[in-house]
Amino acid sequence: MATDSISFHLEASDQVIGYDTLALSHPGFPQVYYMVRNANPSLTATLETGETVTFNRVPTELEWKGERDDLDVSLDIRLGDVGEIAAAEIESLRLAGLLLAKPTLTYRSFRSDDLSAPMDGPISLQVSTPNVTAEGATFTAEVQRLNTSGSGQRFTTARFVMMKAFQ
Repeated sequence: MATDSISFHLEASDQVIGYDTLALSHPGFPQVYYMVRNANPSLTATLETGETVTFNRVPTELEWKGERDDLDVSLDIRLGDVGEIAAAEIESLRLAGLLLAKPTLTYRSFRSDDLSAPMDGPISLQVSTPNVTAEGATFTAEVQRLNTSGSGQRFTTARFVMMKAFQ
């Protein structure tokens, strides 16, 4: 997939467009919301699984923090859905008591001349800080932390003398 992205940026003609798509899902949502940032009014493309889906246009601003192939990547998103999608779904999750599970956001990009598979992605992120406003929703999506633990203990050379060799 990375070679598709490289060839797009280095070799594609001016008529070829890169489409940024998002899939927002949660166990409490009645459906997966497929959104495209820069196609009007919608985009039908084939996912890496072979499933064909339609991405509906939602005015969106995306800002990547870090490299996309890094484990510390995050994505700041501003959806201009004017309260139609995010506000209604977050309210229904709150009423159902399902706010503990975080929504999942999947990013993919497609080439306008080849919609048979993503040229970049899927990048699966976890929505960490949703904020609903009258204009839409803003949130940050980050890589899910699967291998984190904390004991609350401080590791100092006074407690662990063997660590002095690493100073």
